[in-house]
Amino acid sequence: MHLLENAPFNKGKTKIYSGVAGNLVAFACRISFQRGYDGNVSFLSKSQLIDHYEKNFRCYSFWWTYYDY
Repeated sequence: MHLLENAPFNKGKTKIYSGVAGNLVAFACRISFQRGYDGNVSFLSKSQLIDHYEKNFRCYSFWWTYYDY
């Protein structure tokens, strides 16, 4: 996945839709299955979100050095 982000109007306590990020990840995994990659997807995360992705999306971290952007 290249970029995963909610629209500005869909953040915080006043967001309109819930579960958008999870649905986008699920869709990427579906495409991965269809293309023969067993549902595996990869992406670089902002360091403050790694725990969130591991907890909520059952992601695994394979890279322990963070890039400087």
